Amino acid sequence: MGIISIRKTLPLTISETELYKIVDELNMDPTVDGILVQLPLPPHINSVKITQHNFPGQDRSFHPLNVGRMLIGETDVFMLVLLGIC
Repeated sequence: MGIISIRKTLPLTISETELYKIVDELNMDPTVDGILVQLPLPPHINSVKITQHNFPGQDRSFHPLNVGRMLIGETDVFMLVLLGIC
């Protein structure tokens, strides 16, 4: 399928600010087509804020905009998110 996956394993002690910076870098990288924030995150990190920080077009997990679109029946969005195209 031509999918290139980059796994970033981060320490459990990473700060929310440091994680924001990593998401920012990935959001702005033109070679990155999608970002999947693996949940659960450590308890000191607000997972809602982190997933909202991810650009909806880059999101492959739980951005509220994409979840909302799926909940109202936009099944094409659901499939595109699963396939990493949206």
